[in-house]
Amino acid sequence: ELLIQKRAADKITFPSIWANSCCSHPLYIDNEIDGIDGARRAAKRKMEHELGIEQDLIDSNQLCFITKMHYRARADEKWVEHEIDYIFALNCDVETKSNPNEIAELKYVTEDELQELFDQGEKIGPWFRLIKENFLNDIWNTLDDLSKATDGKLHKMDECQ
Repeated sequence: ELLIQKRAADKITFPSIWANSCCSHPLYIDNEIDGIDGARRAAKRKMEHELGIEQDLIDSNQLCFITKMHYRARADEKWVEHEIDYIFALNCDVETKSNPNEIAELKYVTEDELQELFDQGEKIGPWFRLIKENFLNDIWNTLDDLSKATDGKLHKMDECQ
């Protein structure tokens, strides 16, 4: 199953939408600006901040780097996200405690349940839609060895909604 989150209603961009488990959002600090390894450290920091998963419970090498994507998505007339996302997969069993300032709801879904969520017209984060449409199938199919889903490329996506 995949852990997904519904973003908190008071988020500035993309409130109350379904999204991937967690984003890394590396900071411009020494240990987070060095590519894949920096993004791994940032992901662990954000997993603790958003999901309540203590950083020492996850070894950085457990975060399997899959790929990167460059996208742009307009949240509203004022805000636009324009990012390069490092996409990691983690296959583990940990307890979560969501931060209510970040997350309204957490849910584990199967591949079919995720498809139903998309088909039912739920609000989905544009970056998560890109991940599902372009990379998630390979991740689902290689859970026994996530390195098989890795391509390491930077995928330039069109502006998305």
